[in-house]
Amino acid sequence: MIEKDLTPSETQLMLMLDNISKNYPRLIFDGLYLKVSEIKEAGREQTLRTIHEMFDPLIINSDGGKVFELLNKDIVILFPPAIKIQLERIVFKIKFFVSDSAPEDFATFYDFKTQYNLFVQVVKSSVGTPLKKELPPEPEPIIKQPPKPTPPPSSAASSGPAISASGEKMLTPKLLMSINNALKNADFTSLIRRQPVCSLLDDTPDVLFEEVFVSIPDFSDTIVPDLNLALTPWLLNYLTETLDRKVLRLAAKHDDGALQKNFSLNLNLSTILSPDFLNFDENIAPENKSSIFIEISADDIFSDVASYIMAKSFIKACGYRICIDGITTQSLRYFNRKDTGADIIKLIWNSKIPLMSTAPKAPIFEDLARNDITKIVLSRVGNAASVAIGKSMGFNLFQGNYITDLMKSKEAPAVPNPASAPASASAPTSAPAPAPSV
Repeated sequence: MIEKDLTPSETQLMLMLDNISKNYPRLIFDGLYLKVSEIKEAGREQTLRTIHEMFDPLIINSDGGKVFELLNKDIVILFPPAIKIQLERIVFKIKFFVSDSAPEDFATFYDFKTQYNLFVQVVKSSVGTPLKKELPPEPEPIIKQPPKPTPPPSSAASSGPAISASGEKMLTPKLLMSINNALKNADFTSLIRRQPVCSLLDDTPDVLFEEVFVSIPDFSDTIVPDLNLALTPWLLNYLTETLDRKVLRLAAKHDDGALQKNFSLNLNLSTILSPDFLNFDENIAPENKSSIFIEISADDIFSDVASYIMAKSFIKACGYRICIDGITTQSLRYFNRKDTGADIIKLIWNSKIPLMSTAPKAPIFEDLARNDITKIVLSRVGNAASVAIGKSMGFNLFQGNYITDLMKSKEAPAVPNPASAPASASAPTSAPAPAPSV
């Protein structure tokens, strides 16, 4: 036994390990070691709460397993091998939310049939050891300016006739005033849509968080039937900003007790920097903020990097995570997730990906590795074949209609206390039509 001043939890752990080695067959248990001490201080306490919230009920109901917290905040778990797959799913979720602050070897499983002595050695080197002081953070990298996209049509060019050359009804300032008046009395309940982002470690989807949004196409059909919003992009952008603020005000009320944790909002940069977002932020419990993603369109970032830098700093200061939505295989070439400060990104599935997947040296694999494929969601997945191709490329995170249907058919368990609330005015990531730039 090592000669250190141990905490009660550490003492109990060492006694249990002694009993395992002396009195019980080692195959009764296996071990899991989580290096919580190496997570950045800002997210360490929240990570510990999440670990206990997710692991404790499972271990308590197992046959003799136990969770131990060491003096240096590392977590040691003894568990029966039969529940290992359940633990692996939980570890995946925790690493997902811890994001870049966790080391590569954050979680290590030990098979006691062959690795018991190594496990004991690791534990003995850690117990009774105070938490190391954290070094000052390095300055944030500067975001590289990507090629500027083609600017949207000016208001002068877009404010043409109410009927287009093809005979479609167009959105004009006069019609926008009518829509704004309708917004004051509109009931958004029927327009709320939800779509989960899931991990697929095996055949069962495991919900990580849920994107909630107002469907722009459904809104258009309800408020202004036969209107093609894509014909006037600048007015469409104004409309989505208006919807963003309207929905944030509704969401902040918590009338149904929802909007707790594990959800995402897709917002315009201007909305993030508005008083409506501050009001929304005041209604979110601080301990839940790290499970909430603010989604920002890649087009918005490429169009206004300066505003994104300001919004990113604000989001991080509030404690939320960032998801950049709408990345294509082409824009991925110019993208570096870490430089943007994003926790995850969403890559849109397209028909060229199957061909790319058959060429191991294709540029896309370098792009995926640079952005860390474990932090990339393959979105708008519509069938089993696209999932199979994605998994062959290394994807584990998926979103789309097929995933939603698969989750329903498998009756996959949701994240504890998942959010189920209105969010932003963005189009669903698996909608047949391209999502608007919001």
